[in-house]
Amino acid sequence: KDSKSATIREVISFAYSNGIPLDVTYVYNPGKPTTPYGVHMALVNVDKDTGIIKVKKYVAIDDIGKVINPLTAEGQIQGGVVQGIAQAIYEEAIIDGQGSLVDSNLNDYGFPTAMESPTIIWEYIEKGLSSHPTGSKGVGEAGAVVGTPVIVNAVENCLGKKIVKMPIKIDEV
Repeated sequence: KDSKSATIREVISFAYSNGIPLDVTYVYNPGKPTTPYGVHMALVNVDKDTGIIKVKKYVAIDDIGKVINPLTAEGQIQGGVVQGIAQAIYEEAIIDGQGSLVDSNLNDYGFPTAMESPTIIWEYIEKGLSSHPTGSKGVGEAGAVVGTPVIVNAVENCLGKKIVKMPIKIDEV
């Protein structure tokens, strides 16, 4: 064609017809990170006689860039933390000898209710603004990703031994 423009379909067709390989290499450099950073800590009680684990308090401080809605951000952290606690000490898919899921409904499946949820204290800082136009960073998974290892590490610290299986079971504590 005499035109200086072509559709992607035309370019691919021309390259294929003429044996010209198509490839591209691109390196993305976002500048400032869009991921949050922070520190999370938990206070847990482990009854060594009964094996019952109680998460008493959870404290988190996160740099999530520019906070657009503090209440929503706090809710994301709190929900994620409870999800992390659930994975560490409650949730388990139990399969019977026939290959069927035993805990297939909310009556049987282990998860924390409001009664098992600890006091969660969350603070944020807005130091490391991201390259996003608003300066914000993702907050949605911060509590969920960090919550599980924080609880497991706290229980390990109480017991003085390594835990290699989740959920942490009462009879294994």
